[in-house]
This record gives sequence, structure tokens and C-alpha cells, in this order.
Amino acid sequence: MNATDNDCFVTSKAEILRELLRSRDEGNALGVWSSSLGPGMFLCTVKEVCTDEDEEDIMINLKEEQFTTPRMDNHVVYLHEVDRVYTFRSRLPEDGAVLNVGTDRWEA
Repeated sequence: MNATDNDCFVTSKAEILRELLRSRDEGNALGVWSSSLGPGMFLCTVKEVCTDEDEEDIMINLKEEQFTTPRMDNHVVYLHEVDRVYTFRSRLPEDGAVLNVGTDRWEA
């Protein structure tokens, strides 16, 4: 499945970075798995993507959504720490609606 066509899991670092940049630019939601954030998947968007001084790794500043539980342990993660992401093509709603994963639609 191509990550640009449908919702899907992305595991390669190049594709993960592409989806992180897409989230930053377009505001679409991501499910992010990284042990540095805590256990499980975290529903978020990307606020900022930047390289460190040595440009050896890419730092991602995530925006946690108010309806995400459990809470993230931190909001900054490096690309090498991200195990996988689940991409959603929809933007996050303003008023904390719930995502119906079966239809990929937000419901009040």
C-alpha cells in the first residue's frame, strides 16, 4: 500500500520523515509509536521538524491532542526513535471529536 494514497502504517525512516513533514505542512493526524514518548500509539500532529547541530539526526516537536490518552511522556522525539507511524489523511477537528477508525471520519 502506498502511503500517499491511503491511511497506512509506515516503517521506513524515509517514509516516516515524509509523513512527519506532511503532517507539519498539512496538519493531518499521525499515530506515532516511539518508546521515548511512552508505551503505545500517540495521536498527534507535527509542530516542527529540524536537524541538530551536527545534522546527524532530525528532531520532531509534536503537538499532542487534548483527547489523546495516555499522555505523552514528552513532546520531542528524534527520527531514529520513531518505530512507525500510522498516517491519517484527515485533519484533526477543532472541538475534540472522536475518530472512527473504520471510516476515518471525525464524529462529535
